[in-house]
Amino acid sequence: MLHVPMTKWLTTTLLALGGLTATAQTSPTNLLSNPDFEAEPALAGWAPYAGVGQLVRSADAPHAGLYSVLSSQRTQTYAGPSQSLLGKLQPGVNYTVTAWVRLPKTPANSKVLLNVKQVDGAGTRYIEIDSLQVQHNRWAKLYGHFKYQPTGTVSTLQFYVTGPAAGVDFLVDDVTFTPPLAYSPPANPARSDFVRAKGRQLVVGASDAPLRLRGVNVSAYEDESVAATEVYDSKIYDAIDFERIKAMGFNTVRLNMWYRVFEENSAPYTYKPEGWEWLNQTILWAKKAGVYLNLTMQAPPGGFQGPGSNTGFWSKPDYQARLKSLWVEIARRYRNEPTIVAFDILNEPNPPQDATWQTYAKDVVAAIRAVDPNHLLIVEQSFASDVQPFLVADTNVLYEFHLYDPWIYASQLSPKYGRGFYGQYPDPLVSMPASSHTKSYAGHARIQPGTTNWTLYQGPLVTISDAGLYSAVPVLASANNAGRVHFDDLVVEEFDPQGALSRRITRVDIEDSAKLPALWQYAQPMRDPFIAITSNWASASLGGSGTKRNEASGRTGTSALSIGPVSAGTYGLANGMLEFGVHQGYSYRISGWMKGEGVTGDGAYLALQLRKRGAGQLPKPLTKERIRESLYDWSQVGFYVSNNVPFNVGEFGVSYPNVAQNLGGLTWLGDVIDMIDELGGSYQYFNYHGTIFGLHTNLYGFPDDSTGHTALTTFFKARLAQP
Repeated sequence: MLHVPMTKWLTTTLLALGGLTATAQTSPTNLLSNPDFEAEPALAGWAPYAGVGQLVRSADAPHAGLYSVLSSQRTQTYAGPSQSLLGKLQPGVNYTVTAWVRLPKTPANSKVLLNVKQVDGAGTRYIEIDSLQVQHNRWAKLYGHFKYQPTGTVSTLQFYVTGPAAGVDFLVDDVTFTPPLAYSPPANPARSDFVRAKGRQLVVGASDAPLRLRGVNVSAYEDESVAATEVYDSKIYDAIDFERIKAMGFNTVRLNMWYRVFEENSAPYTYKPEGWEWLNQTILWAKKAGVYLNLTMQAPPGGFQGPGSNTGFWSKPDYQARLKSLWVEIARRYRNEPTIVAFDILNEPNPPQDATWQTYAKDVVAAIRAVDPNHLLIVEQSFASDVQPFLVADTNVLYEFHLYDPWIYASQLSPKYGRGFYGQYPDPLVSMPASSHTKSYAGHARIQPGTTNWTLYQGPLVTISDAGLYSAVPVLASANNAGRVHFDDLVVEEFDPQGALSRRITRVDIEDSAKLPALWQYAQPMRDPFIAITSNWASASLGGSGTKRNEASGRTGTSALSIGPVSAGTYGLANGMLEFGVHQGYSYRISGWMKGEGVTGDGAYLALQLRKRGAGQLPKPLTKERIRESLYDWSQVGFYVSNNVPFNVGEFGVSYPNVAQNLGGLTWLGDVIDMIDELGGSYQYFNYHGTIFGLHTNLYGFPDDSTGHTALTTFFKARLAQP
């Protein structure tokens, strides 16, 4: 494909999107000579770094234009194209650096780096800007920043591309070394240029044209343990991704922000110029593409907010004061920018009591309004146990909640959440988990006594004939056993009422997460086998005492679980993350591999833990009506409708396997959007680029046309083309 870099397409533009107008923007100046290798004489401005190797202009499938440069005869790892920047950079400026790189032949992939050699009064420094594993015969974009901070007289300032092992050729094209994009908001925008609330609608323009925000989330936050440069240099999105988002039919990007992009804990209330440059660039990219930006604070001081989070934000008044101050500064800087559709104060607030959030939200709304009368503000529903919908004393507010109901379905088969297969949507015969339940055990597959090698054991069929039974969970157990039993590689199967195999519910490989590759949980979800990490297996409370141990090896993979001596009663381990829905009249069987060390007594076994609804509990079928009930009962959308205010579903989504493995994910999405449409709400899908829910699912590198989740993107293109 022809993937055109920013400097080749970011040209002067004028657009209109409802009331949104963009002033002309010009691409930044590229400080490199002959950056696309098209100029004559060939390779003008470029030379082999340190005089090692050879540079040849190549017409072999360039990234763009007619030529790229081939770095060959590389006898050293550092050999590659280079160019002097001496006298071209300004101290204190944070430059954006990009390059497109490809391996023309084997090996299949190799790491390539962007670097600067700087020699000045502080000595000689070799500064890495970016690195990426580049694939054979496919162009990849490297992207990073270089902040020029010289000491004394600078004698050498050399930019160079390098990295593959000696002897490995690589191609480079379309290199940029640019200062930050120039940005200034419109000087005197009309009030009608901004999207605003009017009753249950959002409107824009002098004629109050109705507008619904239909968009997608884009992540721009990280864990507290990493540096803010991870966001500045992120490959989650690029300029062209806003064009892709617009082409799909979306009109909004919900930008998931992180406070540390703007300030550090070591210097609170001191805002970094790099943060404003990053946001300015994102605004300009969105403006050129013709999409709105919903600025959402995904991670405030203390870290990400969400259900189960305990980051200290609500117990530290300084954290709360810092977030309010940051929002005031953002609002002050961008109060005249209509490309920004809204400020979302805090994503998924999780206070100890809902009243705490209500008080804080009202305070921040008032503080923003003191400097910005223009922008729509978003107030989200909290995750407090006593949550109640509420209104703030401001008429230009959009009220938000998120919808992943039921989560046990929406997130299934995703390694990050440890969630196995629960059911296929829709299925009126499968019920969601009950708020209270009783447990029983059946389908025991018992190990032989004594010492045995890994052996496959198969339990009997367990037929579901009790109407109260709704799910089952795999269990590993040992009873009155002086020995130790190892467990690995489980399979659960479903059989129809006639006894025929209906489907394999799951195949599980038990692994210790500490021994798995880095970022394993973000790898594209796989159903077969599903990795069930050892830490998710917990005591099943069967009355006995024993010891759980992570083993250094398993039947397959690198780990297994074992249960040690059980002196009295039964000790078992259950993994609730592997809970699956059952059908009445169907039968289920668990099988798996066990290895014994001196097994005695009642030995050990695999079994199914059957869960039955508690007294008074009603079935919750996995259907559209169940989602509708959640929309009204949990999200309480009726409150916003009856109070004549607009609402937004800021996040909703389904895991990759729900779509890719035909588990009803697209039907679920269609049903959710239908219900939002019926009520005139806005929505943003979660998310644009991510391995679990993403429209693009690649783990490394920028999205491109080959990384899209085709079924999902096709669905949204068709859906968003409808009126």
